[in-house]
Amino acid sequence: SENGVRRVIVGHTPHGSCPTVIPSGDVYVIMADTSYSRCGANAAYRGDNRGDAVSDVAVQGRCCTVKGRTDAQPEPQVIDYKVPPGGGGDLHIGAMQPASASVEHPFFVKAHLPSLEGTDNRYLLCNVDGFTNTYQEVDETWVVEEFSSTENVPTNRTRTTSLTSCGEEFGHSFRGYDGEVVQHIFRRLDRDGNGWVSRQELMAACTEDYVRQALAWTYPKSSLQEAFRNLDVDNDGRITMEEFSKAVYR
Repeated sequence: SENGVRRVIVGHTPHGSCPTVIPSGDVYVIMADTSYSRCGANAAYRGDNRGDAVSDVAVQGRCCTVKGRTDAQPEPQVIDYKVPPGGGGDLHIGAMQPASASVEHPFFVKAHLPSLEGTDNRYLLCNVDGFTNTYQEVDETWVVEEFSSTENVPTNRTRTTSLTSCGEEFGHSFRGYDGEVVQHIFRRLDRDGNGWVSRQELMAACTEDYVRQALAWTYPKSSLQEAFRNLDVDNDGRITMEEFSKAVYR
């Protein structure tokens, strides 16, 4: 900021379904890459994991505008806002919930969603926990009046959870996973942490959306019983990390 820099716009670092704005003192960093926004999107061809979110970041004088759409399902969300400082920038963009010992992964304000037919102005919140992104829409008024002073976010039907990844190794041939993501999913399946997954653990873990997504991408049109039999290669009644990895990368 001492040299007059007010914004830094960065690409080649995937940041979900729309750009992430990170305030750092008087400087705002805009992580603009939305590639690999939705694993298993198959938007252009089978195995296309890029998602179909797109945003335009435009700088004109003191004004920086972000416009575009997410790849939310079933209908994309339209985003439209200006990035501070100056130029009419929205000071709520990039704001984070207050620190709290009871909230390990706080929400932050990801984007502004303008009013459309049948909807009021809203904000899109985001929570990042490892490879899991949680998104939720909230009323503009709630963000203005309460977001900065509460550690609680009212849950509503717009809340979604997705599995994501990034980096050059996250190629199209990997069908939506890299090595660390596979390990992350396996740990969530292995509820008791004994190093293998039982039939009961597989069924229990499928209450989580992204676990169901992972199984659906790996074994489309298969029941849980069929998926377990396919994963349990040696038919010993349990799934090991090696068996799970081979199934995902087959």
